[in-house]
Order: sequence, then C-alpha cells, then structure tokens
Amino acid sequence: MTKNESPPGFTTPRAHKQTTQKNPWQCRGAVTKKKKLKKARASDTMKITTAVSGLFIIAHNVLSAHGIRILQTNDDGWVELYTRVLNDKLREKDHDVVLSAPAGDRSHGKFYDYPMDGPTNRNASRPDLNWVNGHPVHGVRYGVEFTGPEHWMGQRPDLVVTGPNRGHSIWPWHFHIPHVVAAAYASSAHAVPAISFSVPARRQAMWLWNETAPPVSASVYAELAATLIDHLAESAGDGKPLLPWQTYLNVNFPVRTEACEKASDFKWFFAGASPPDFPPRAAEVKWCGNTAWQPEYEVLGYREECRISVAISDGADMTDRNDRETRSDLVTRLAKLIKCDRDGH
Repeated sequence: MTKNESPPGFTTPRAHKQTTQKNPWQCRGAVTKKKKLKKARASDTMKITTAVSGLFIIAHNVLSAHGIRILQTNDDGWVELYTRVLNDKLREKDHDVVLSAPAGDRSHGKFYDYPMDGPTNRNASRPDLNWVNGHPVHGVRYGVEFTGPEHWMGQRPDLVVTGPNRGHSIWPWHFHIPHVVAAAYASSAHAVPAISFSVPARRQAMWLWNETAPPVSASVYAELAATLIDHLAESAGDGKPLLPWQTYLNVNFPVRTEACEKASDFKWFFAGASPPDFPPRAAEVKWCGNTAWQPEYEVLGYREECRISVAISDGADMTDRNDRETRSDLVTRLAKLIKCDRDGH
C-alpha cells in the first residue's frame, strides 16, 4: 500500500471532504484563550485523577499495614450474635471484613454437594454484610469469587474465618460440622488460609444480634479470636500468605468459668487434629517438650486451666497437617502467643 492509497474497501468521500473554516465571530485571541483554557482544564483533571489514585494507594497501604482482608462465614446464620460480635471486633482492629453467611441456621443436614437453593442478598446500609441461601461452603465460594472481590476492588481475601460456631468441633465429629468443612474447603479448593472458631454450646436457642445484648463471653471469645488473627498477620511477613496452601487452623475455646473470666486468663495450646495413632501420623515437631501433641478433646479437658486448643489441619482430609515445615513454621511464628506452661502437657 502506497502512501496515498486508501485501505481496501474504503473510498474517500471527496464530495463531503471537511475543511477548516474560521469563525467570523471569533478573533484569534479568543481562540488562543480557549485553547489555553482547555489545556488548563485537562491539566487540572489529570492532577485530580493522580491525587485520587494516590489517596487510594495510601488507603490500601494503610490497610496492608494495620489489617487484612477477611471473609467471614458461619453455619448459624448471618444474624447470629457471636458472629456479629466477632465481626465488630475485627473491624475495630482495622481489618476489612466481608460477611458471606447462610440466611438461616444451617448447622445440620447434608451439605457437601447441595447447590444453593435461593438468591443472595445484602444489608442495604452495610453492603459488607451478605447472606446466601445455602450452607457455609456456599458462603465461602460466593464470597471468594464474587462478594469479596466486588468489595475489595478485585482482590481476594487474605483469610477466611468461620464461626464462632456454637458447640465444639473436634475429632471425629468435625467431619460433619458445616463451618469446619467450609474452612477446609477454603484452604484446599480456593487456596485461601482459613481458621474455624468454635465455642461451647450452653443453650440450644440461637441468639440474634438485634434481639439480645451480647453476653460477656461473646466479647471475650471475639477478643481471643482477633488476637490469634493479629499474631498470624504480624508474623507472616509482607506479601506472604498467613498459612501455607491447603492449611487451616481448627480452634476450640473452653467454657468460660470463674477461673477464666478475662481474655488474659486463657492459655493457648497446640493440639492434634486427629488421634496420635491415626494415619497419616503428623510429623514429629517438638512443642512443650513433646513431639506427640495431645488431641483436642484432651486439651479442652483441663477446664480450670482455661486451655484453648489450636489444631494445624489439612484442608484435603481434615486430619493433621503432617509436614514438618508447616508445623515448625507455625510453632516458631506463634511462639509469643502459644507458650508452654510450666507443667507442659
């Protein structure tokens, strides 16, 4: 094609060729002034755009320095009291939290392969509070793929938090507890680190956040959960995941008693997600003088010692995460929080 040729199939409309005509009512000075004004406006627009972009970057960096992106779900429903108290506590600590939980109580029944059975929706005044017509697994999937990225401008959560669930979640019943399955699902199917929190069930009726004043225990458990999350976030390092791929923590809080009134009264203990003789056996990593960690139910058995059990679990089969590197890394990173007492195990 030569310089003066038109592209194939294109004919120059010579009869309608546009020409530049001077406006007889506009002097040259006015044209120059108009051009300068347009240029000034364009420059101002660029400055404003740059400033807004800069503010967004600063805001994002502030979040990165003081908090993380958390997707929260549960199996008791999005209006359950303990869930909302933890949600408020995490937001108070500068974490950016999106709730994506069942519309109602989904603590029981078959849920592994059921599809969602209705629409999703959100709180009109708080778009970070969302519900799904499904189980906690659906809440995780919808939150990771849609609700979270929409809220975080395309970004995924740094952590999935499930619970606090009413009732302990320990071997072997945890295989059938929806919110623990949701944590395992998040860590394995979506490669998002997860923590499932469970509290003792002292009553059958569910408390709703807008009908009941929060009991002291709800605030104490929320403070403890936030403390663990903060330690994980601070020890992970910039740009690194909070937990290795396919890893979640199963955390069970003991009953709050006269000996365990405040958050500072509780003690954190590593525990086995599955019995010591259950294959595959966990890698032998020494903590508190032992390589064989007590099962969760044994740790929780010391009621007057206010012991919290933390099990490093595998999202693929919900047993112990049995590689030495993962277990050693978490023992080192959480050493300031999970300390061995003088009696050991």
